[in-house]
Amino acid sequence: AAAAAAAAADGAAAKLEATRLTATPVDAFSAQIVGQSGKCYTIEVYAAGQHNKDLVPVWILTKRYKEFSALDLELRQTHPGLPALPPKSVFFRRTFKRDFIDDRKNRLSAYLSALVADPSVVAEPSVQKFLGMTC
Repeated sequence: AAAAAAAAADGAAAKLEATRLTATPVDAFSAQIVGQSGKCYTIEVYAAGQHNKDLVPVWILTKRYKEFSALDLELRQTHPGLPALPPKSVFFRRTFKRDFIDDRKNRLSAYLSALVADPSVVAEPSVQKFLGMTC
């Protein structure tokens, strides 16, 4: 019985180590908003230590404000320290004003930076899906 328990423990330890080695490291990247086209924001994700932004990003994402908002709704209870998202415009025409667009982009950028700066936030499955780390 003791041998069976030891074998089971060894198997569990090996499985845990394999999971650790194949899991996406949560501090292995940075992300930034690099552009906007209509309602979509272009996000580039870089490998950790890739300080030269002339290098090709690891991957590029396109997200809408409503996707940021849905993510924030999911995270706000467990991560109240995240920056507040910019408000949603209630007036359609306001979304075309340059000041509104620039402020929204800057605040979404701050939110994105806060997401990737905190390993406990990046470890959240919803954040990993948002950032294209998982399906």
